[in-house]
Amino acid sequence: MKPPFPHNEAERIDILRQYQILDTPPESAFDEITLLVSKICGTPIALIALVDSERVWFKSKVGLTIPETARDFSICAHTTLQPNLLIVSNVLSDARFADNPLVPYDPNVRFYAGVPLKTPTGLALGTVCAIDCIPRQLDSKQNDLLQILGRHTATLLDLRRELAEYSRTKEALDTPEAQYRSLFKHNPQPMWIYDIETLSFLAVNEAAIQHYGYSREEFLSMTIKEISPPEEIPSLLENIAKAPEGLDRAGLWRHRKKDGTIIDVGITSHTLRFSGRRAKLVLANDVTERKRAGEALREIEQGVSAATGEMFFRSLVTHLTRVLGADYAFVGEVLKEKEGVIRTIAVCSDDVIVENFEYLLAGAPCEQVVGKVLRSYPQGVGDIFPKSHLMTGKRIESYIGAPLFDSAQHPLGLLSVMRRNPIGDVKTAESIVQIFAARAATELERKRAEEALAAEKERLAVTLRSIGDGVITTDVEGRILLINKVAEILTGWSQEEARGRPLEEVFHVIEEKTGRPIENPAAKVLQSRITIESVNHTILLSRDGTKRFITDSADPIWDNQSRIIGVVLAFRDVTQKLKMEEDLLRTSKLEAIGLLAGGIAHDFNNILTAILGNLSLIKISMDCKDPLHKRVSDAETASFRARDLAQQLLTFAKGGTPLKRAMSIKKFLEDSIQFALRGSNVHAVTLIADDLWPVEIDEGQINQVINNLVINAQQAMPQGGTIEVRAENYLAVGTENQFPLPPGPYAKISIRDFGTGISREHLPKIFDPYFTTKQRGSGLGLPTSYSIIKKHDGYITVDSEVGEGSTFSIYLPGSSHGIEPERKLEAPLLGRGKVLIMDDDEAVREVAGEILRFLGYQVEYAKDGSEAIACYQEASSSGQPFDLVIMDLTIPGKMGGKEAMQRLLEIDPHVKAIVSSGYSNSPVMANYLKYGFKGVITKPYTIEQVSKTINRLIEL
Repeated sequence: MKPPFPHNEAERIDILRQYQILDTPPESAFDEITLLVSKICGTPIALIALVDSERVWFKSKVGLTIPETARDFSICAHTTLQPNLLIVSNVLSDARFADNPLVPYDPNVRFYAGVPLKTPTGLALGTVCAIDCIPRQLDSKQNDLLQILGRHTATLLDLRRELAEYSRTKEALDTPEAQYRSLFKHNPQPMWIYDIETLSFLAVNEAAIQHYGYSREEFLSMTIKEISPPEEIPSLLENIAKAPEGLDRAGLWRHRKKDGTIIDVGITSHTLRFSGRRAKLVLANDVTERKRAGEALREIEQGVSAATGEMFFRSLVTHLTRVLGADYAFVGEVLKEKEGVIRTIAVCSDDVIVENFEYLLAGAPCEQVVGKVLRSYPQGVGDIFPKSHLMTGKRIESYIGAPLFDSAQHPLGLLSVMRRNPIGDVKTAESIVQIFAARAATELERKRAEEALAAEKERLAVTLRSIGDGVITTDVEGRILLINKVAEILTGWSQEEARGRPLEEVFHVIEEKTGRPIENPAAKVLQSRITIESVNHTILLSRDGTKRFITDSADPIWDNQSRIIGVVLAFRDVTQKLKMEEDLLRTSKLEAIGLLAGGIAHDFNNILTAILGNLSLIKISMDCKDPLHKRVSDAETASFRARDLAQQLLTFAKGGTPLKRAMSIKKFLEDSIQFALRGSNVHAVTLIADDLWPVEIDEGQINQVINNLVINAQQAMPQGGTIEVRAENYLAVGTENQFPLPPGPYAKISIRDFGTGISREHLPKIFDPYFTTKQRGSGLGLPTSYSIIKKHDGYITVDSEVGEGSTFSIYLPGSSHGIEPERKLEAPLLGRGKVLIMDDDEAVREVAGEILRFLGYQVEYAKDGSEAIACYQEASSSGQPFDLVIMDLTIPGKMGGKEAMQRLLEIDPHVKAIVSSGYSNSPVMANYLKYGFKGVITKPYTIEQVSKTINRLIEL
């Protein structure tokens, strides 16, 4: 006989002595454990209760006498059926025991914490528990220590039980006769001995008499042929003749009981000498019900192979009632959200499928009854059911219930069978129920896994739909499995169309510079087994030919066995982002040049002011018939052209703030275009919407943009042709907004030529300063236009094909203000008054003084703000104050016009002053009233401009 432990006898004895099992009575062996439990849990009572009711030991910390009712405390028995630690903080208020008739309690017991004691095979040995008369709680450390002591105690009990069993068996089977009698008499399976020669029965055990229905006398007067069906006898005799000596597993045979029932029996035999005869000892295992259960399960699998869920379970309970001759069968599922609550899956009653288990109950809800059964018998079948709840008027004699557990031993549900009559062979019936329960548990676990997978798929689908990146997943062959909504939009392929196609057919990417196809990223990942990211911006070609700049990355998908099962590709449309980055880069270039240009333009405009001013004085004092008059006019015209060039430079400077007014641009556009094309071989076709929204613009700056674009279009068609000019409303909102524009109304102006076009290589650079492909030109026209439109909070785009022409489109914000009246030019006006001119440039001071004196004004000068303030105070004190002050805004290194104006307002709140500048890095020129000035004059200026502004202010 095999020893109970994997040690030799000496080692086993040492182990048992170490744990005080051999040398001390049980009370002493477990005394330390109960005292330790009491100390750890802080309870007055700690005990070890064994399944054998005669061996119950109580250990009390304070010597409390245990009531007699507590000695039969049913909650201890309940603990042995639990998989883990059971804690009841307050027995009276715990829903599991408050109304449970199977778990009575003593009024003196309020707190209970017990650990089930079990062998490694699951055999229940008892419990180790702590009890108190008041409600309480245990912390996590106490819980852990209590469970450790439980495992330790279970080990001691199991060692002691196996040793005792081993000792009893070894002593009882020391002789062959004792071995034979014990095995033959007490075996629960039918056994007999028959004579090999005569085939007559020589001996039978009690199990054979009970199972086959023959009396002992009848058996001993028969041969083994008489319990076999006639058609089985030839095979039986052949098998006996060929049977080897010793142990023989004869396989599956059919036998006939006394009542004529044919059963399937597994036969195992052994040759021996019995009463001087050569005989066979036979062990017969009735597998009829198991065979029928297997056939029923196969029939279920075949009958519902294409069905799942409730159809499978309905078929299962129907076949189970047929196999066991039962009246009712039930399968219920534990609801995850409600622990202990059962949801009916399938019920069979008298071969009729009913929808609810409550049909079989009376006086109690289904969930309550089944929940209690599941809690009371969580580890195996049970034939104890609260029969008072079953079918009033229909007696139920037998109930077998098997809980359903998943592979991790979590409760899934319950399989129950009921009969109006007693079950004859309870053990066989329980085995069959267990077979069906195992299959039901497998199907129920699969059902839950599918539901969880479906829920996970739904969550994944929702997640994929909600994220802003395109996502595509493929299998190991690079064929598409899933594509989200964003990817559908970017690629032009729907989920249904893309599924199963190679990735490169749907996700078609090319290099930005060469236009060559890029290798399939899924193939790279499957080959390298690492994440692949695009190094440079790539271009995605949509199904309709649309090109988008994207960034992408591809990652391998691993299963739980670290195998690659596919690839997930994520990509993002960065077209607009790149446009914004290009705009920022271009803006930074313009600002850098603007710093330089602004300084140059400041000095240049001062020079032009002196030149234009003097030319104006000379021209106005000359006879128009004078031969030099034309020369002066030509010089003046050249000066104006130089002023326009300076204006382009100023546009780059931070101070090139537009002086805007709200206006309708229909006539403005027509006049600007006709003026720009005057004398050329190109004519324009204008298509301007009648309801075009008004805009707020600086007329001079936007006129400069129109001139630049029209001249470029003219130069693109040296042989002449037509320019198409369109103006229409554009609403930037939602997905319709293709450009980096704030939402709102815009006037869109498009100028299209049909000339040479612009190459793809040059398109990204056309707005860069000083970039030009023309032999003549400064390269400032388009950069200036770009800067002007940007400072108007607008946007400019270009679309061009070589040989097809170019289209430039301008987007200007619509105005919500009323249209301002046009500014009419007036003739120079003479006047009288005293004027102070403050400017750091001597030439500007002198020409400005000459202009004012020519117009009839008295003039004094100041070089900077401090000098101007002193002159103003002195004039006021003398009783001959200035009527007007003209101040340059910017004085390098000294006080300029802005600071000086604040001081003058403190001296004289009614001071009249004009700000003048050819360059400004502040908004004073555009919002002069806000800073106390009454007017503005932009350098370089003419006599007409100066006379109108000064006359208007002095007359106020």
